[in-house]
Amino acid sequence: GYYESSSCEPHGTRTMRSPSRAARGSSDMFRVVGDSVQLEINGSVSEFDEFFWVFSGSVPVLKYYKQYKDFKPSPRYKDRVEFIEETCSLTLKNLQKTDNGLYEVKASNTEKTTTLCVHRLPVLDAVSPPAGGSVCLEKTGLYSIILITNHIRERCNKSS
Repeated sequence: GYYESSSCEPHGTRTMRSPSRAARGSSDMFRVVGDSVQLEINGSVSEFDEFFWVFSGSVPVLKYYKQYKDFKPSPRYKDRVEFIEETCSLTLKNLQKTDNGLYEVKASNTEKTTTLCVHRLPVLDAVSPPAGGSVCLEKTGLYSIILITNHIRERCNKSS
């Protein structure tokens, strides 16, 4: 299925579609600037000793050494990252446009190094519909259709 979002404006309607599911071991998550996102690892992490979260294939985000219970975020992410030791998941806070891209976690032990999970993170600018407009969110495909309409005019009238 797909998620579909539309912004109804006086000039027409803008529509964006994105897959509602991704392949196992990978995911797509749309977020807006300023949001937070949790990047999770599906499956067991107990057999690995070291974990390396990287951005765009080579930019370090965080290193974790299980033996020492020590995690080291890179300077670029220092004040914007939280690490969950039990699952080796990562939370990125206060997302910026420059955070847009692929995140992967590589894990290693004495026998091997492997990529456990890949997340594609599109970071979008926050957009508000014009006064009097509405936003329609719809999930289509194999799932039921969900329609949410947000009447901006009512909010504006209440706050006036």
